[in-house]
Amino acid sequence: MDFFKKLLIAIVIAFAGHACAAESTWSCKSVHLLPVSPSVVEYIQKAKKGRLFELAKFVEKYAPPLLTCKLIEGAKNHVKKDGVKGFRCKGKDITRVINAARLRQCIADKGLHCFRVPQKYIYPLDGELYVFAEEIEPAARTSKINAATLSFQEAKELAMIVEETGYRDLSLQNIMRDSKGIFVFIDTEDRSFSIPSNTKENWCQLAYLENLKAHTASICQYTDHRFLLQDDAKQWLDERIAIHKKNHIEPYAELWPLPFSDRFDKAIGINFKRLKKDLGF
Repeated sequence: MDFFKKLLIAIVIAFAGHACAAESTWSCKSVHLLPVSPSVVEYIQKAKKGRLFELAKFVEKYAPPLLTCKLIEGAKNHVKKDGVKGFRCKGKDITRVINAARLRQCIADKGLHCFRVPQKYIYPLDGELYVFAEEIEPAARTSKINAATLSFQEAKELAMIVEETGYRDLSLQNIMRDSKGIFVFIDTEDRSFSIPSNTKENWCQLAYLENLKAHTASICQYTDHRFLLQDDAKQWLDERIAIHKKNHIEPYAELWPLPFSDRFDKAIGINFKRLKKDLGF
């Protein structure tokens, strides 16, 4: 088995070399990361042939591991509806993967530990890319209030993420605590973030934080969908908002919500703006 796997990888590298040479910004050294899945390899080679190099990089980087590829291939008749073990099929909206990658990079850049983004893969089915998202095992609930309550550190980290990205789907259905006690951003499609409008006021950090405050409550105001803040966290958030109101002079372009900004793309290594253009977004 190892011999045939190595042989297939060698063949992929040989064919990929010509396409890599045509795009100086993409080193051929990345090709060895390709999962050994015929459907994925075929899709990547077709993208390169059409000079859609960002698409090829995107598929290479976010295709599933070999085992998951095999599960998808083995369940093709019903995989779009049922998904496979550990992953749900989330349709063809690849912005889920793009925004997940950017959000994950934001969390890493800031060195945060209380929040994470689930793994999201893409896989070609019937000539189109489908999204497969990691299924999250929720934390065992000792009580609804405990599950909804943010610690001081969790509240600070969530505020930092919201400030930086404009994430607005701030409910317990969309950000849930997993079995390891880490909060997970479930939804990452474009509509999960603030939508740019014609006015600067609606897409600045102040507006993002005010939206966060609107989706939180004190413990005595518990509801099924809102995060609960302890008194120290609530006070910290109020002070953070007050600082923004006092110093409400912010760079316009750098405050675009995550789906409409490329500030994390260089670290990720993919030009998502070009990718979206190539795919007709």
